[in-house]
Amino acid sequence: GDVRPAQQGKPKGSVLDAHETFILGVLREKPDTTLEEMVERLAAERGVRVVWTAIWKFLDRRGQTHKKRLRTPASRSVPT
Repeated sequence: GDVRPAQQGKPKGSVLDAHETFILGVLREKPDTTLEEMVERLAAERGVRVVWTAIWKFLDRRGQTHKKRLRTPASRSVPT
């Protein structure tokens, strides 16, 4: 046999890697989609059950960040 130790830890990658085109397409179509909405869409349309943190990590690894703007206009007299 081989005397080298076997690799330990989780394998690289994610369950969501196979659905990258779908996820990024949804975000292009509707940029203000929440993580919870994405969880529901993945379950309904793809049969993939994940938690919102998995989607957040998936997007973070791809440099996809999005801060939602407040619905009220910014105040000119008080910094927000």
